[in-house]
Formats: sequence, C-alpha cells, structure tokens
Amino acid sequence: MRQFGHAFSRYNGFWCKNSSEEVKAMGVSGGPDSMALCILTSEWKSNALDGKDIRSGNLKSLLGIVVDHGLRAESEAEAKYVKGLVSNMGIQCEIACCDWSDGRPEQGHLQKAARDMRYKIFQDLCTENQIDVLLVAHHADDQAELFILRLSRNSGVLGLAGMAFVSQLFLESLHNYGENSAGDGVLLVRPLLQFSKDDLYKICQEARQPWVEDPTNRSQLFVRNRIRISLRHLSRSVFRAELDAVISACRKTRSFVDHYCNILIKQTVTIVNYGYAKIDLEKLNASNVEDLCLSKFITIVLQRHRPVRGSVSAALLKYIRGFPCKVHSVWPCWYSYSIPMRTI
Repeated sequence: MRQFGHAFSRYNGFWCKNSSEEVKAMGVSGGPDSMALCILTSEWKSNALDGKDIRSGNLKSLLGIVVDHGLRAESEAEAKYVKGLVSNMGIQCEIACCDWSDGRPEQGHLQKAARDMRYKIFQDLCTENQIDVLLVAHHADDQAELFILRLSRNSGVLGLAGMAFVSQLFLESLHNYGENSAGDGVLLVRPLLQFSKDDLYKICQEARQPWVEDPTNRSQLFVRNRIRISLRHLSRSVFRAELDAVISACRKTRSFVDHYCNILIKQTVTIVNYGYAKIDLEKLNASNVEDLCLSKFITIVLQRHRPVRGSVSAALLKYIRGFPCKVHSVWPCWYSYSIPMRTI
C-alpha cells in the first residue's frame, strides 16, 4: 500500500498548485478504480492536512460525486450504497441524477450518451461549487483499451496519444456563477494513469475497502468491453511494454503540437467582445503551418471538446489558408476563458 501512495503523491505536484485545503472533486462510480482513487486521494489529503485520520470525517476539502444514470433498475440503490462507502471514508459525497428528458439513449449510443451526461454534471457541480479540479479514475488498462479502439477507427497520432494526465474542461455555454467561480474552466486530472487495473484491486483489498461491479462492464454488446476482454487474454508483459512505448511516442508528438499551437494562439489570437476570437492571419501565415498543427489550432480556437476531422477539417484548412483578407478573421466561440492546457 505504501508504494502505491508514494507513486500517487509524486504526481500531485503537476496539478496541485493551489492550497491543499481547497476543495477537489472526484468522480466516483463505486468500482475498484474510483474507490482506489478515494483511498489514495484521501490519504494524500490527510497527510497534507497535518495528518488527520482519513476516516475521521474531517476531509471537507474533498467532494465525491456519484452520478445515478437511471439506466438500470438498481442504479438508485447502488448510488446510495456508494455514497455510504465514500462517506465512511470521511469524504463529503453527493448524488446527482441524470435527466433524460429527451428520452433514454438508444442502445448503440448508450455509453457515449451516459459519458456526456456524466461530464456535464461534473462540470456543472464543479462550477456551482467553485471547484477548479476534478479527479477521475482512468488507469493504464483504460489507456490501452482506448488506443486499440481509436486504432480500429483510423485515428491519427493525436488521438492515439490517448488520455492526458491533465487536461481542461470548459463550459459549453456561459453561466454567471459569481466572480469567484472557476472562470478558467475545470482541470480534469487522471492521477491513476500509471496504475494497472490489478494495482487498483490490490489497493482496495489492502485497505479492506468494499466496491461494486457494474454488470454492464461485462456486456459484449459494447465494443470497448470486447476490447477489454480480448486484452486480458494477451501476454501482458511483452504486449503491454510495446503498446506503452507506442502510446508514449504519440503523447510526445501531441505535447509538441499542443506547445506549438499555444505559441501560435498567444501570437495571433485576440479575444474580443462576446467571446469572439480575432485571428491575425498575417502573423499566423497558415500556408506555412502543417495540417496537423493548423487543425489542432482551429480546434483550440473553437473550444471544441473533440477534434475537427475529415471533410470539415479539410474545408476549414482550405478556408483559413485562402481567406481573402490577410489582416484579421473573427471566429465565434465561447472564449471567455484562458487557453486550454494539457500535461502528457
């Protein structure tokens, strides 16, 4: 257990720039992943707060968020049970229910719809509670599954880089939550990316921490579940080392592209009234920027959560390179915030 705690603590300096007493939120499903996240985070926070007992109920600087998707008959009871587990660890916890007012998502789109709704709830609660850091429990096995999934869909090098350790979430619309709200967006932190699924089971077992298993994770109706099951049957040592090396190379490429695009934005983009971004095309000199970097530049300026792809990407690249006015171009976007950041 101690080695896991030390490994977890080493990474906190990347994202914990503020006081350890400031509230951090955690997405909690009740599975071994998120329960291990609760164990490691509460232990780290306890050490940072003068060594208070992690189960003393004094960790008011952590907020667990349990999302009841309402897609299974037992989900409400399960959410209450998970809230009890988290509360017993001395962590504040809230249950948020999904509102499927437009109807339950179709089977083929169920996982994506549930994920989008879950992150919308996370963002809204963080913003309302003036929380600027959200921790989620993605781990190394998730990263491997995502790589295979995106490879099967012909993703480019930036997509194959997978999930970043730290990225940034922005509101899809502007709301006034007060002058002290998280105006720069919410940092989405994945502190478990260096841990395997087996590691997380061990953490829960050593801490004697109960967890729940979501039966939908075993359903082969979903592509990602089929990939997960297939990966378990492969030689973990050799295959995982090679896969990690490929992902690492992709992440280095993405890091370079992100750095280059952030320089371009600082040099060429000015934010004007109502969240419009004014681009100095002369300074940008788009004809001399590689397609990969220019496409990412446009994605950042437009504040999109997903990259611009395919024919849309080609059309935008052609447009910005052939724009008749070489002085300025004004693009509509929700740009009342700072430039998104990412840590590989």
